[in-house]
Amino acid sequence: MRQGGSVLVEEMAVPGSAICVVAEPTHRTPLTVMRAGEPA
Repeated sequence: MRQGGSVLVEEMAVPGSAICVVAEPTHRTPLTVMRAGEPA
């Protein structure tokens, strides 16, 4: 990632959307990102 974060779990399909898990660069805190709609 451009600002120093990292992808912990690549995008994966869940019913009705997709999620991925990233770690922010400062404290390496994991964050789950959810996208509504069908996965790409």
